[in-house]
Amino acid sequence: MVLPKSLITVTPISKILAAILFITLPFVGFYLGMEYQKTLNTNIPNRDSSQPSVVIKIPTPNIDPTSNWNTYANTEYGFEFKYPKSSETKIEKNSVGEDYLIIDKYTSFVIGNSSIRNCEGMCPTIDKVETIIFNNIHFEKITTTPPEDMSFKGRIPLEYFIETKLENSKIVYFSFGVADRTDINILNSTNKLITQILSTFKLLDKDNNGLGDEDTKKECLQKGGVWQKWGIDFSKEYCQIPATDAGKICTDGSECSYKICISRDEISKDGNCSRYRREFGCFSTLTNGVKEPVICYD
Repeated sequence: MVLPKSLITVTPISKILAAILFITLPFVGFYLGMEYQKTLNTNIPNRDSSQPSVVIKIPTPNIDPTSNWNTYANTEYGFEFKYPKSSETKIEKNSVGEDYLIIDKYTSFVIGNSSIRNCEGMCPTIDKVETIIFNNIHFEKITTTPPEDMSFKGRIPLEYFIETKLENSKIVYFSFGVADRTDINILNSTNKLITQILSTFKLLDKDNNGLGDEDTKKECLQKGGVWQKWGIDFSKEYCQIPATDAGKICTDGSECSYKICISRDEISKDGNCSRYRREFGCFSTLTNGVKEPVICYD
């Protein structure tokens, strides 16, 4: 096939068109390539994008520092508390013959008949009184200054935690700050220790404290008492020890009162109850043999 000569003849116009195409084609190709790449980026997810990190929180166990402590239980007054195993403990008597427990040589625990408020003689000055609650038990925190006496010179202020709910007007109190000023570094840690000890303080259920056991019954009989059941369902047990009236021992049918002991700790050496519960009170034996509870106090 032979093309016409007019089609293959190079003219000035064809030269201009060829030059324009030669210059513009690379730019057109570059533009089309960029548009194509944008299309790819839109359709393909970006795998390098940062994903939100998942943080797994492991709960920190709440370790009770008192869990492995020793326990001091007082069955006579119905309470207990814990103290550190590493502590040195010993029982001593104070100036009025009351027992008290010393923990770590600088923390003392006392059962007393009266609080620091009823002090007589050389008494400390009460600086501050606060109410603090541990295990639903109300304590008074009393901060005092030692009396102005040469024998107390150099002593630091004392702090007492007092619990006044025990029976027979007995008062439990913890005191610390009894060491000299040279031991101030020890005393700074005592406040935390006494707080931890008080957090373990609880009153015991005395209704189940030794009631009905054979040892208590035996001791009751040895004291000349009679083991009795009491209450609507006769679930309460106690030792009834006759009191002395007009120089003779009361017997059933006489008109004298009986004291009631309800646990081993309540039977004193002289055969009387060292304490008894107010709800039991004393029992009066009437001439007709009917026992009637009355309110009485020792």
